Amino acid sequence: MYLIASAPDHAGTTSTTVTFTSLETGEAGPAVDSVTVSLANPVDSIAPGQRGAWLSRMQPNPVRDSGRIDFSLARADLARVRVLDVRGREVAVLARGEFGAGTHHATWNGNQGSQRAPAGIYLVELRTATERLVQRVALLR
Repeated sequence: MYLIASAPDHAGTTSTTVTFTSLETGEAGPAVDSVTVSLANPVDSIAPGQRGAWLSRMQPNPVRDSGRIDFSLARADLARVRVLDVRGREVAVLARGEFGAGTHHATWNGNQGSQRAPAGIYLVELRTATERLVQRVALLR
């Protein structure tokens, strides 16, 4: 189960909090696993050109086999686009290196290394020297 909530903070900017909770029953009995991810200024509301970098939503979302994500840089910069699980662990690196100003794209085939990643919610992160942008993506199997 997951819960998504958006609310303006004291400065009037919007932040999004996503809470994932799972309940598993094992030999030791029931175990609750809960992770909360907070994203300030969700990228959904930021258009290209409003800041130094921009990260689109993964298309399609949810992803079944592979998905494409576009990112844009206002100037040439070192950048890395990677997929993270909800705990922040790296699942895949989609792009890494120096990119010129303009729009670029990366593709995720739904794999974690040479193995298929399990179905679930993932985060796609664009990181430059000065910015970190994040988008959510669902992977279906």
